[in-house]
Amino acid sequence: GDGPAENFDCDGNCLVELDCLGVCGGDAVVDECGECNGDGPAECWDGTFECNEADCPEIPTQTADVTYNFSDAVSGYQFEVLGVELVAAGGGDSDASGFTTTIGTTTVIGFSFTGGVIDAGEGTLLTLEFIGSPEDISIDEVVIADPTGMPYIVAVDGLNITTTVIVDGCTDDMACNYNSDANNDDGSCEYPAENFDCDGNCVADL
Repeated sequence: GDGPAENFDCDGNCLVELDCLGVCGGDAVVDECGECNGDGPAECWDGTFECNEADCPEIPTQTADVTYNFSDAVSGYQFEVLGVELVAAGGGDSDASGFTTTIGTTTVIGFSFTGGVIDAGEGTLLTLEFIGSPEDISIDEVVIADPTGMPYIVAVDGLNITTTVIVDGCTDDMACNYNSDANNDDGSCEYPAENFDCDGNCVADL
């Protein structure tokens, strides 16, 4: 015949040690965490190891203030937080003005259920709490609403938001109805007829 299988006698008895899975001559061993044939402890974010990832130290969070310079009263805001993992947002003049702040994965939204506003001026809008490097955080897609719900013109510099009231009108200084206060061209520009100025005077040789 072929003789007994490796590690067994002719009666089928194991002649060597069983591993932790009960395999004759097997190589499964109990790991550092007491699990048979396990993968051992998991590496935590800080380089330490734990058998249960829930036992890893909490990842420390950072904070950064979003500041503002509002030209007029603000009834609400929304923006995206980029470059970090957003954990929470609140405080600042947003809370002081009775605003409710909600966050999504990257989105921050603030408004008042009672019609409150953040007055014109400068200050701290709110504080962001996040996981990541303060050097990597930025905000984008910023929308700031006036008390009627209409958006302001917004400029963002780092974490500072500046608003400007939208003034519709003709922004071409060559037009007859140029409006120096306008910052949003509404297509209303009017120009003189050829060879005439805006007052109807002929500017060419007769």
